[in-house]
Amino acid sequence: MRIHSRSFLWVGLLALMTWSLLTPLGQALAGEVAGLDYFKQAKINWRAYEGQKIFLGLNKHSYTESLLPLIPQFEALTGIKVDYLILPEAEFNTRVTTDLSNQRGEFDVFMSTPPRNWAFVTAGWIVPLDPFLNDPKFTDRSWYKLEDFYPGILNNYRWDGTIGGGAGKGSTWSIPAMVET
Repeated sequence: MRIHSRSFLWVGLLALMTWSLLTPLGQALAGEVAGLDYFKQAKINWRAYEGQKIFLGLNKHSYTESLLPLIPQFEALTGIKVDYLILPEAEFNTRVTTDLSNQRGEFDVFMSTPPRNWAFVTAGWIVPLDPFLNDPKFTDRSWYKLEDFYPGILNNYRWDGTIGGGAGKGSTWSIPAMVET
């Protein structure tokens, strides 16, 4: 089922990105084949969608540039081929919104922000990640710990769907990969 694979892939890619931020890179890569041993500790089948392809929609940003070197690691870990498109912010936002509103499904995974998530949720264009984060088939919660994120930051990505309120409550619509202040 496509939605499961997309959400699994998003969680997997986010795990890889989170690891790159939270683990000293030199230590993690020392003595490991491309640093994959760390991920193999998770009690999930990383290769469940081997042979599939995903298409990432990425905003042109310095964080995007730091993500690109991790794609080969993700491909080696999962057996999934990753293609991507990087666009300037205004064009990216228009392209994602057009893709979602027309239900074309061009992007399997895309960068987002809490305010954009709220619009996407209201329109019914995205699904919450909680069912996938809480399903041991997709996420080993003893290995991938959401509580490692600062609660205030993670709560920015939660919303209960209440117009004019409900921020920090309800479902998790995306996971922070970076924070700007």
